[in-house]
Amino acid sequence: MTENYALTHLYHNSGAKIDIPMPVDTEFSTVAASLLYRSLDNLIAAGFSVYAPSLEEGEQLEQISYIVRREKANGDGSITPIIDLYTQQGNFRQLGLYLNTDVDEIAFENATGLLINSLPVYEGEGSIERGKNPKLDKYVVPTARQAKVVFKLNPRWEGEGDKKHAKRMFVRWEGVKPDKQEQAHQTLAPVSTPAPVPAQAPAPQQPKAEPVSSTPVPPTAGKEYPKLGGELVGMLAHTTGLKNSVIAQALAKHPGKTISFDAALSVVTSALQQAEA
Repeated sequence: MTENYALTHLYHNSGAKIDIPMPVDTEFSTVAASLLYRSLDNLIAAGFSVYAPSLEEGEQLEQISYIVRREKANGDGSITPIIDLYTQQGNFRQLGLYLNTDVDEIAFENATGLLINSLPVYEGEGSIERGKNPKLDKYVVPTARQAKVVFKLNPRWEGEGDKKHAKRMFVRWEGVKPDKQEQAHQTLAPVSTPAPVPAQAPAPQQPKAEPVSSTPVPPTAGKEYPKLGGELVGMLAHTTGLKNSVIAQALAKHPGKTISFDAALSVVTSALQQAEA
């Protein structure tokens, strides 16, 4: 016969959360409780950890399966994208993420496989309850990749009635390497399937072309390039010998979406001199 029990949530002094089934028709003895506690001590002593290997104390990991894009209008006329993050099973927003910089946008795109400018913008108040209203579900977009987010509980959150402080604080995207973030726009560009080409008679052989140099195309004087675009970063890397990640971090601090090659070179050089000072 199956014993009736109530599930109790308790914590070990290591921080491990324990789910203990408590029988409702018999007493849970102090001997059994002591054995359970010492068993946890033994697990910790043997090398088990209460935190995932990639996490620090207080950090938690959650897989994100859906997102909703909103926007915040700033006093200077600019727009800040806001991304609401949802889990596979959850109908309510898990986290709200402000994409304040170009680097934030690229990290989001690299983690989720979604281009920020391709997402519909939900202009309603508050966040969407997923699955409740079919008219609003069109704004709920599934991620193109298995995105995992690291977060912490907000110590300033005062409970379910707190409308001022968020319950969770975004820390980082799990598995997104900083030196790969600048490649997001290129790796995530949509690829169209080419139409089949009808069979044709073999063309007459032509003289072999000279090999194409891998050296980036020289910059065009006065031309404005996307600040974190692959073309500009590649030219700067070829000119300075610096890594793409170093160049991207320097350019990210420069205001505006576009910049000329000469101005970008000056920004990167200045940042390098300040770092060496």
